[in-house]
Amino acid sequence: GGFNASITVVNNSNDIIPNWSIKWDANYSVVNAWQCEFRSQGPDGVIVDHPEWDPQLDPGESVSIGFQAAGVPSSPNQVLVNGTPADQDG
Repeated sequence: GGFNASITVVNNSNDIIPNWSIKWDANYSVVNAWQCEFRSQGPDGVIVDHPEWDPQLDPGESVSIGFQAAGVPSSPNQVLVNGTPADQDG
């Protein structure tokens, strides 16, 4: 089966997050993504980068990326933003 899902990242720090990327572990295959640039999926997880028109996250700013995947839906695991673990609220 297939499904659509999204991940929202909020910059709760006082610093700009430049050239953001998001990585997460998944047991499904991402086949399409939007509001981001799909980089890769493999043993290191799914990796997406910022779109050209939105390269940084200012303090308090959020970004939501969407994707279409094949497989069984599940919550993302081990979410990293620019290599830093993200606090996960669900």
